[in-house]
Amino acid sequence: MSTQAGQSTLTPLTKLAIDFGYSGYAKCVYQDQFFKFQLSIDFFNNYAIAYGQNNHYEFENEKLIVGTSNQTEDSFSTTDYKFLHKYGPIAIFYILEKLNLIDQLDKLELKIGIALIDWNKRLEFLNRMRTISISCFGSNFPNGSKSFDLKLNNITLYTQGQGSGKYFTIVDREGVYPNTLLVIDIGYNTINLIYFEKGKPIANRSKPLPGHGISTVIKPFQNFLESITGMNFSEAEAIGYFIQGSMIFHGLEKPEVTAEIIRLKGVFIKKLMNNLMVSEKKGLATSEVVLFTGGGAYYIKDAQFPPNFKFNSKGIHEFENVLGYFYDTTYDNTTRIINGEMYEY
Repeated sequence: MSTQAGQSTLTPLTKLAIDFGYSGYAKCVYQDQFFKFQLSIDFFNNYAIAYGQNNHYEFENEKLIVGTSNQTEDSFSTTDYKFLHKYGPIAIFYILEKLNLIDQLDKLELKIGIALIDWNKRLEFLNRMRTISISCFGSNFPNGSKSFDLKLNNITLYTQGQGSGKYFTIVDREGVYPNTLLVIDIGYNTINLIYFEKGKPIANRSKPLPGHGISTVIKPFQNFLESITGMNFSEAEAIGYFIQGSMIFHGLEKPEVTAEIIRLKGVFIKKLMNNLMVSEKKGLATSEVVLFTGGGAYYIKDAQFPPNFKFNSKGIHEFENVLGYFYDTTYDNTTRIINGEMYEY
C-alpha cells in the first residue's frame, strides 16, 4: 500500500458523500443536493409478504428488505461498526440504486466515514466496501430478479466528525484549519467528542458520551405536551415544536409551551456543560476552536458561550459532517482507494 498518490494520476470524478451516522439513517450529498435515506433492515419473510412487500435483496445468503418505513421488532439499523461492516455493502448499494448511480461507478468517487475508535479497522472496512455482490428481486425487473457484481474503485474514508471540522474550515476560516479543534457532535442519543491537532484526529483525546444527546430533553417535552393538551404527540412532532420554539393550539400560541422549551434548553445546556466540564475541561479551555455540530446543535445556538465556542455559519448542522466529506479537496488524514489501489494520506 502506497502512502500517497500523485495528483496527476487522478481523473475528475463525480462525488457521492455518505454519512451513515450510526442512527438508522444515512445523510448524503450528491451533485450539491442533500438526501436522507432510512437504512433500517428487515429479514424478508412471510410477515413482509403479508403486508405486500415483495421487493427484496439477497445478500450473502440472507433475504433482506432495506429502508422499510414501518419497522418491526425484527428491524435492525446502523448502530455500530459490526453492523456497518456486515451490511455496509447493501446499504451503499441501496443508496446507489436510489440515486440511479449503479451504471456510473467508473465515474464515481464514494466518500464515507467510520468512528475514530474504529479507525484501526479502516483497511478491513475499505476492502469490505469495494466489492458488492447482490441479487435484487421485484416486479420492476423483466425476469423478476437481477444480480449485480459491483466494484468501487474510488473510495475515500474519513473519521466521523472529521467532515464537520473540514466544512467549518472551508466556510468560516477560508480553508485554514485551527491548530487545535474540539468537535462536539450532538446527536439524538449520543454526544461525540473528536479532538484534532492541525487537522489530525487524536484518538486518545476523543470519546463518546452515550445517553447524553438531545433525547434527554425531547422525551420530557413530549410528555409535557401530552399532559397539557390531553393528546398524544410523536417524538418527531415534539422535535418540531421544540425547534420552532412555540406551539399554536386552537389558533393561539400557548405561552406555557414556549416557557417549557426555554426551560428545557437551559436544562440541556447546563447538563451538557456539566458533562463536558467533567470529561473535557482542559480541552474546552485550551482548544483554539470548540465546534458544536450535529442535529443537536440547533437547540443550543442561542445560548451564551465563551468566544472560542463556535457554530458553522451556514447553520446546516445535521449535514455538516457529510458536507465536509463532499467538499474536501485536501484529503489530509484519510485512507483512499484510487483506481483500485490503496493509499494513506
